[in-house]
Amino acid sequence: MFVLPTFGLGVIASPLSVFDPDLTFPTIQVFDTEAEFIGQTDAPNYTIVHAKDTDKLYVWDGSNWYFYNNYVFNTYSVDLDGTNDYIDLGTSSSLNPSSALTISAWIYINGAGTGSLPTIYSSSKNSAGISGGIAIAYTSNKIRFYLDTTGSSGWVFAESNSTFSTGQWYHLAGTWNGSTVTLYVNGTAQTTTGSATTIGYNTDFPATIGRYSSNYFNGLIDEVSLFDSALNQTQINTLRGGVSAGTLGSPDDIDSLNPLGWWRMGDNDGGTGTTITDQGSEGNNGTLTNGPTFSPTVPS
Repeated sequence: MFVLPTFGLGVIASPLSVFDPDLTFPTIQVFDTEAEFIGQTDAPNYTIVHAKDTDKLYVWDGSNWYFYNNYVFNTYSVDLDGTNDYIDLGTSSSLNPSSALTISAWIYINGAGTGSLPTIYSSSKNSAGISGGIAIAYTSNKIRFYLDTTGSSGWVFAESNSTFSTGQWYHLAGTWNGSTVTLYVNGTAQTTTGSATTIGYNTDFPATIGRYSSNYFNGLIDEVSLFDSALNQTQINTLRGGVSAGTLGSPDDIDSLNPLGWWRMGDNDGGTGTTITDQGSEGNNGTLTNGPTFSPTVPS
């Protein structure tokens, strides 16, 4: 997963929960969380640590921990079959920003999917199957970012200017600043926008990635994130590694943007299991449902 510095002979890879001063130097150790080691000052000099929760690599030089930046940041996406696969995010109200918001995702379309609105992200919905809040969907070979003003069917939306192709990555970001609904594709704001001063949510059924009601997305989804602010152009460029508008870019560390939810699609879960750990502030972990699989195909 990582491009490690070269240490020569004598390197020991040892998954430990505490530092062991008897190991041969330098040592590589694995911790579940950054908090387990970041405050420690008794590590052997030049200990290398991988923090599984942040997927970062750190080096101890005897006095400070230094973040080692030469590594592969993004190694997994989630592959959805377009028939019944999705990710269940639960019904927490922390998924429902009410005054401003941004939803971001990377997508790779394999085919048409199921239903008229194969959905990349949907807020939780009511018992009638109607989504409240927001949704991003693939329809008629275009992308729409929907906002529901009533929590039932009061939709406004922004739509992509151009059609989308199968077999390639795109970055999407939908923003709402309390009035304007805007969709960005690869960092470029699309010209079709909607307007809304309120947003309504339902919490009877969970928010989902890859599904809205009986509409299922067919393809890969990666690095989904949710914010309680409308990100500006510079911040949307940051989502794509700092590249300018109109360039695909690649996923990067977005901790500085303070996401409410950040679902990395296996990168901090080792690409195994059925849980997508939420790296955002609210801890709404996702559950792979009906068999989505991890894929090594990622945007780059």
